Amino acid sequence: MSKINQNQIISLTIILIAFVLSKNLVQLLFSNLDNVQFLSKAIYGNFDVTHRNSLYFQGFAAFKQQNYEQSIVVLQRLDSNTLARWYLAQAYDKVDKWYKALEYLDLNVAMERQLYGDILLARLPNASDQEQYEWIERVRKEYPDNIILYAQHLLRSQRFEQARIWAKSAPDYEQSVEALILVGRSYFYTNQMVEAINVFRLAYTRFPGDLTAYWYGRTFLVIGKLDMAILLLEEAIQTDDAYLKAFYMIDLSNAYVQIGQCTEANFILNQALQQNIRDLPTDRVESIHKRIDLCNSLR
Repeated sequence: MSKINQNQIISLTIILIAFVLSKNLVQLLFSNLDNVQFLSKAIYGNFDVTHRNSLYFQGFAAFKQQNYEQSIVVLQRLDSNTLARWYLAQAYDKVDKWYKALEYLDLNVAMERQLYGDILLARLPNASDQEQYEWIERVRKEYPDNIILYAQHLLRSQRFEQARIWAKSAPDYEQSVEALILVGRSYFYTNQMVEAINVFRLAYTRFPGDLTAYWYGRTFLVIGKLDMAILLLEEAIQTDDAYLKAFYMIDLSNAYVQIGQCTEANFILNQALQQNIRDLPTDRVESIHKRIDLCNSLR
């Protein structure tokens, strides 16, 4: 058996580090020809340690040791490669140079686009209004399809005002049902019901369907206009989506119990529960159950 040479040891070490560093690295390694050629050379140990690909080892090792500045110095020399850019951006973010991180990422590559979004969403709450506006304009011009994605993430993170700002910046905002629903929900969750109704009315008028009917109806439910709420929620539950239907039925049951129709409320609530949806809002279900029990006791 021939002895393992120094290059092969380095090659094997690089591969091991690649698999240890990130669960996403396998996909990244095969994401372009440069990475595949590098991996092939690494497997056979036939590249010179002075070759540019050996810089991966230095850059990854520095990153793993949290020596981010050194990692940046090394990986900058490989910024034409997906794998290097992915770690270079993270290294910049680690040293609070997130603007530089975003500049290096190629949004035509799925993994880089995801990292771009993660960094942007994590950092924007600390950005000034002017900085946020500049990034919105850049994304709007260069990557308009990502506007709604970022707004959705912000809404899920309960950053309602920022979600509204991003959603409203979507191209042809009032012609996008996704953007209108996001804006309406941002008002709904901050108890700005007049504004929410205005937005949901526009969404429902332009894009009639179960989703717009639901949010329009749910807003009427919250402000106590139960006749309108029931009319719209009855329309919403006609959806073929069992998951959404269960959620819609919970609010419809709530509307019926508030007008004293206990039997109808109980029937609809039980139908919702029979859908076997795991993440139904149990607190709302329990609250409606109590209202139904009270309603029945008063009959």
